[in-house]
Amino acid sequence: MNKRLPLALSIAAVLLATLANTGVGQAATGLVKSALFAKNAGTVNGIKAARKPAPNKLIALNAQGKLPASVVPATGTQGPKGETGPAGPQGLAGPAGEQGPAGPTGATGAKGDPGPVGPKRATGATGPIGPQGPAGTISIKTASATGPADVGTTWSNVLIGPDFSAGTYLIFAKVTMDIDDYQDDSFLVQCRIDIVGKTGLDQSSFWDKSSSGENDYIPLNMMATVTVAATNHATIVCQDNGAANADWRDAKLYAVKVA
Repeated sequence: MNKRLPLALSIAAVLLATLANTGVGQAATGLVKSALFAKNAGTVNGIKAARKPAPNKLIALNAQGKLPASVVPATGTQGPKGETGPAGPQGLAGPAGEQGPAGPTGATGAKGDPGPVGPKRATGATGPIGPQGPAGTISIKTASATGPADVGTTWSNVLIGPDFSAGTYLIFAKVTMDIDDYQDDSFLVQCRIDIVGKTGLDQSSFWDKSSSGENDYIPLNMMATVTVAATNHATIVCQDNGAANADWRDAKLYAVKVA
C-alpha cells in the first residue's frame, strides 16, 4: 500500500489543477488538502512520535512532565578543574552600610616632640595691687650707756650689746665725745664697731688740727652690715691719742635682723 501512495497523490494533483477554475474544482481542492492533513497528522515536520524511545522519533514526556530516565544520558565523572578565568570588571560601589559600634579605646601613644615657641604677644596691663600681707616680725637688739667715762689711749670697750642669733644684721652705733683742754694741734679720738671674731666693721673719728681750745659733745656715728652663723654680739670700742682729755657720753647700739 505504501508503494501506491505516491501514485495516488500524483493523480490527485493533476485533478486539482484541472478543476481549479470551476466550482467543482474548488470543492475538490478542499478535499485533497483535508486528505493531505490527515495523512501528516502523526508527524512533526516529518518526524513521527513514539511512546518508547526509538531512533529518529519523538518521545513524549512522562506524568511528571519530564523525559523518561531511559532517554536521559547518564552523568559521567567530573572532569578536571579548569583554569581560573580573567577577573571581571569592578562592579559599582554599593550603598554605605550602617555605622558599627565604637571600638575599645586604644593604648596611649608616645609623647610627641614639643611644638615651636609661639610669637611673643604684647605685654598686658598691670594688674591691681594685691592686699597688704600680714605684718612681719622684726628682731631688734638694743643697748645703751650714759657715761661719762674717760676714753683712754688704748682700744677700750665703751658698750657691749646683747647677744643675737645667727642671721644677717644691720648694726647702728653712736657715741658722744666731750673733749677739752687740748694744746696739741694733732688731737685724735676714734670709735669702731666690733663683733666676736671680727674687728673694725665700721669706724668713726674726730681730728682737730687747731692749736688749742675745747669742743664739747662731738657725736661719732657708725653703721655696718654683718652675717653671723652662730650667736654673737656687737661692741663699741674707742681710744684717743692722749693729746687732750676726752670723755664718752650717751652710747647707743642697735642690731636689726634683716635676714
